Amino acid sequence: MTDFRHTLQATLRRLNLLFLMLLASLSVHADETFVQLGELVTDPASGKLTLSLSTEGRDYDLLLQASQVTANTSATGSRFYQGTVIGDEASWVRLGINDNGVSGYLKAFGELLELDQASSLSNRHSLRKIEADTLTEGTDRVLMPPVDRQQTFAESYRSARQSLTVRAAGEAGQVSRVIRIGIVVDSRFDAFNNGNGLDKAINIINAVDGVYQEQFGLAIRLESAIVLAPENDPFLDMSGSIEQVLRAFRSYSLERPELSEDMGLLHLFTGSRDDNNIIGLSWINSVCRKDGYNVSVSTPFAQQMLLAAHEMGHNLGAVHDDDASCEVEYDKVMWPNISSATSSEFSGCSKNAIMPKLSASCNLDNIDLGISLSVTQQSLKKKTRTVRVSVNNNDTLRSARAVVSVNRFSTDTIPLAIPSACSYFADTMTCDHGTIPANAKHEIDIELSVPEGGEQMITSEIETETFADLSVFNNSASMDINNPTAVEAADNSTTQANAQSGGSGGGGGSAGILLFILLLSLSGVRNLRPAHEQHATKGYRS
Repeated sequence: MTDFRHTLQATLRRLNLLFLMLLASLSVHADETFVQLGELVTDPASGKLTLSLSTEGRDYDLLLQASQVTANTSATGSRFYQGTVIGDEASWVRLGINDNGVSGYLKAFGELLELDQASSLSNRHSLRKIEADTLTEGTDRVLMPPVDRQQTFAESYRSARQSLTVRAAGEAGQVSRVIRIGIVVDSRFDAFNNGNGLDKAINIINAVDGVYQEQFGLAIRLESAIVLAPENDPFLDMSGSIEQVLRAFRSYSLERPELSEDMGLLHLFTGSRDDNNIIGLSWINSVCRKDGYNVSVSTPFAQQMLLAAHEMGHNLGAVHDDDASCEVEYDKVMWPNISSATSSEFSGCSKNAIMPKLSASCNLDNIDLGISLSVTQQSLKKKTRTVRVSVNNNDTLRSARAVVSVNRFSTDTIPLAIPSACSYFADTMTCDHGTIPANAKHEIDIELSVPEGGEQMITSEIETETFADLSVFNNSASMDINNPTAVEAADNSTTQANAQSGGSGGGGGSAGILLFILLLSLSGVRNLRPAHEQHATKGYRS
């Protein structure tokens, strides 16, 4: 009898998942407009990718680069991008591309748009405006966590002092801070999205990053992504109460080492439904807590991106805009009823609450460093060269701590002396540049024995642990020591003489979008689709 009951329960679970997949396949947007995708082209001026979208009445030219949200994870076989729309400096674009097509969000010319596969034709794409008749109404709730006993007075004091610098950087129009997050996708959310739940979730987070960068100077970096198979899903049998799911997610997060205490917040995408039409839930003012209260939950919804931005806003300290402490702004992100009137803008009340949380202890400064190489001395007779490794702190306000450069040489290039701040092993020299003040640089000279003739390369990269650097284009440089004016940057950008890292990219060229997608599918990035748990670079399927 017990075996029969277990078999029946398993069968009912599978039927429920199939029903969710059927609902997803029947989903149709009446307001969708078909889009013609142009070719994906490398822009010779910037080295970035360009993609054109053509709809009735308007064309969009997108300028794209790899998204920094997913720089630390390869959780799916997709590629995720961020960028702008040419002609609108205030715009932002967040897209995902895989062998199924292109999807994501654009904010341009005053409109928030969603790009996706057309629901009626699998080989076509649609673009829809997020406005009236595209959203159903849903209610959000918040929970109040207990007082955080683990935050020390010293941490609180340090955070308060740092908020002044962060606020100044944000007001200067910079992305001043980076929040590290983790996401979990349960099996019902995955089924609702036809087995593409993780791609959908990352696309959402990529777009939320656009919202928070634009309004707060806060970037999101995805550190861990987990998708659950039905047999390993602890939330599968929970129904009717989203609060039950949230509390179970808190317990789950404390048991998973990959959802570490260094993360600012964790978010669960669940296919669970609430009997009271509560579509999202979170603990308020809980960012960076180490006791599991820094979690939030969202359910399938017509505009999931705004819902996720809303729930994370609660974690970051924002109350609802109908709270007595706020002026009523029913059309902003933090209004408790998300509906067709909800915009992607945060209210003044929400901004005042969230800005101080940028200084929370587990968030990182975003400091732009650049590295360059030059030959300062050479002796053809002795076959020696002195290479100078220069690391520049381009930030105008903040010092960069614990800066390290990793310098790799050709096999025949031998250091004659190892600088005191460096160590050497297997053709690689690692150098500690210490703390570099704002608008300053630190240099280390390396004396090398270099054979004459032939290419003798040095490649240098910056490594950071105590802060983030989203401007990665200038974090590496390469130089032929025997021909220092012939420079090739490590990131395939064209650089200036003396191996200045960064600069504009060379080489044009184009390929059809379908060819590009095919190349992505063959690129060797691991696509997590097995039934049991498997690990990629901080991406997981359970």
